Amino acid sequence: MRKLFFQYMSHYYILKCPLLVTEDGEALIEIHNEAVVGSVWDWRDGKALEQEERQSIPNPISIDVDYYRGYQGQPVELFDVGTPLMSKRLADAFVEAGVHNVEFFPAVLKNKVTGETYDYCAFKVVGLVAAADLEKSKWESYDNKLVADTSFEHLVLDEVKAAGSGFLVFRLAENINALMVHEKICDAILTKGINTLKFVEPKDWVQA
Repeated sequence: MRKLFFQYMSHYYILKCPLLVTEDGEALIEIHNEAVVGSVWDWRDGKALEQEERQSIPNPISIDVDYYRGYQGQPVELFDVGTPLMSKRLADAFVEAGVHNVEFFPAVLKNKVTGETYDYCAFKVVGLVAAADLEKSKWESYDNKLVADTSFEHLVLDEVKAAGSGFLVFRLAENINALMVHEKICDAILTKGINTLKFVEPKDWVQA
């Protein structure tokens, strides 16, 4: 896996996608993606898949979507729960920007009522980076193990460690819910005309 090394200070954001909900917070869609696909049990552990695991994944992965309250638009651009999913156009933006440590697998999301389908990709980020500045961050851990599920009230990212990883995209080792993207990826997404995502400054990210 090829890594990039950034000569100058880089900046990373946490990539988030707002949920599709009404003004009252009621869900407009429900994506029925399973946590386990084929023999892949953990899509967010940062590890590369074994060949046998890759071969067990259906091509494409078929996922049903329920629509509620009259909504009939496209599903969310990014759904980082269970088996992580992103739209095909977002995956293309990643690849075109030079991302080399994300594995993509074709997926089709299907409106259960109309039968309309959407091209998506399941994805697995290969790379966990311990880049939280724990001295400056405000955090809490129920087991004192600062991996995977550390709660952050205030996150300060060590940009030197982040850039030193050589990754344009990685998951934060201290809390894997933080999908970190280099500013180059943000530019590529916007250039692609994708305006459905949020680039959250680490200091503004709260994860209980």
